[in-house]
Amino acid sequence: MTEKTPPNQHRLTIQLDIADLPAGETPEQYVDGLTSELREALQDAGRTVPRASGWVGPFYASLPADCPDCGTLLEIDRPHLDEQNGALAHATCPDDDCGWSGDAEYCLIDLSEFDDKGRAHSLVRAGRLTPTFEEY
Repeated sequence: MTEKTPPNQHRLTIQLDIADLPAGETPEQYVDGLTSELREALQDAGRTVPRASGWVGPFYASLPADCPDCGTLLEIDRPHLDEQNGALAHATCPDDDCGWSGDAEYCLIDLSEFDDKGRAHSLVRAGRLTPTFEEY
């Protein structure tokens, strides 16, 4: 099943584009320090922060193909392209006792190229494509 944020908590996402990191510090070291400082500042202000994480580089959202009500693997059918950047498909729970149904939404998140050994290489990771980030 998906990781759920408890109803009394909120997930906040902050994206920073920083060109000039401190000398001698890797991006990973910088983000680890920044995450720790932010967590401490929020806790000093009386805010509960059960989890804080940071990372370097692009990220994407993904969901498991499990039923949101019972956790059974969904059946996905009738995929069709939408008018933007992805596709829609009908999703149903095969568990007769559950019966959940809805639509699954797909978005293009990356393109890969293959090298002469057949290994896939992400164009986003290589910096050849720049992802955009949008709110739900």
